Amino acid sequence: MPALARTFTGLPVIANGGLHQEAVARRVLDEGHADVLAVGTGALANPDLPRREAAGTVQAAFDPRLLEPLATLGNARAYADA
Repeated sequence: MPALARTFTGLPVIANGGLHQEAVARRVLDEGHADVLAVGTGALANPDLPRREAAGTVQAAFDPRLLEPLATLGNARAYADA
């Protein structure tokens, strides 16, 4: 998909989704599919992601509870009421 976006728009492309694995990220960049990579959940789960990749250390799995409490209207009201 990123290559199609580049072809049709001619604009820089940011690729995301599963790019916290070095081999996949390198392929996306080396093959010219994207200009920049977003590694959201991989970086949240592994704030030391570059060091882990360089050392060949196993990455921690992303835990969705890291994002709690979710930014919802209900939680905003509960916060405001507290």
